[in-house]
Amino acid sequence: MKDSAEWIALSYSVPASPSKARVFVWRRLRALGAVTLRPGLAALPNSAEGKRSFALLAGKIRELGGEPLVLEMDLVDETESERLRARFADAGRRALREAMEEVAPILEKLETAEPAERTQLERSLNKKLGRLQKQSGNPLRDQMAEFEQTAGSLFEALRGIPAEFSAMLRGGDQGGNGE
Repeated sequence: MKDSAEWIALSYSVPASPSKARVFVWRRLRALGAVTLRPGLAALPNSAEGKRSFALLAGKIRELGGEPLVLEMDLVDETESERLRARFADAGRRALREAMEEVAPILEKLETAEPAERTQLERSLNKKLGRLQKQSGNPLRDQMAEFEQTAGSLFEALRGIPAEFSAMLRGGDQGGNGE
């Protein structure tokens, strides 16, 4: 018998009015990477981070006049567990694809940006990557770490371009003067 359940779940109800409470909960669950099992029931892989995230959201749901319940659970049917794992994997791939679509224009701008603009673009890129990393249910964290490392290498290469170009110009001037 295993020590802990595979999933952490949040069962909740929020008042129908105002609708901003339901929208807030939906957006927060999406930001966490939670999968909706049924209306009012969402799940994440069981982790300390997932428990903390659902506990914080449960507190906010109470503030909004709702009724939350955070649970640890296992699915009885292994086929259903596999389906849920597949949903998380699909959601993670979709989130990574969306993130790549968001950061691609930033990476393109970085290639030609002035140093001051580069700093701002790097901050924007890091913010977008940070949001994706915070998704508790994201099964593609290794790929995100690899992407971050690649982006960091790109930042370093781009930072060096003005210095390298300047050195090339100075070297070219010296060679042209016969020194």
